Amino acid sequence: METLKATQKDLNSVIHWSSSRWNLKKKADFVKEIIFLVEVGEDVHVEYGTGSYSERGHLGGWDYMLDIKDGEATLTERKVKTTVYKIEMPKKNRFYTSAQKFKVIKKKYDWHDEILNKEFEVDKEDEDSYYFQVNLKDEGFKQMAINKKLVEVIK
Repeated sequence: METLKATQKDLNSVIHWSSSRWNLKKKADFVKEIIFLVEVGEDVHVEYGTGSYSERGHLGGWDYMLDIKDGEATLTERKVKTTVYKIEMPKKNRFYTSAQKFKVIKKKYDWHDEILNKEFEVDKEDEDSYYFQVNLKDEGFKQMAINKKLVEVIK
């Protein structure tokens, strides 16, 4: 079993992905999600399909399975043959912050005026966003997502 670091460089080197516009995810998003889930370290089983992928005139596709169990992460590539890669946990997280609270310090959209410089509890996070509850003037309480680049983590 080959060992990979949970980095974009290592994962990009082994993952084959179609650039088809019909794919639900781009390769870069898929790689970021894998790194994020490995950083979180919770038990999970996720399956991904690449769509059609053409290489040297042969059309095909790959399926990938990410399994994390008891802190051990593996990525299985299924094509004609099955290849299993062990993914090392990173020494320092790149995407997962485990933030519990944040303050909005930048705005991108007009509705951000209502939340600028306010603090919020994190409901959950993904590789790019924090999800939180906000009471908007016209709409009441809603769960919203905000890009991690627009906030400052408080704790």
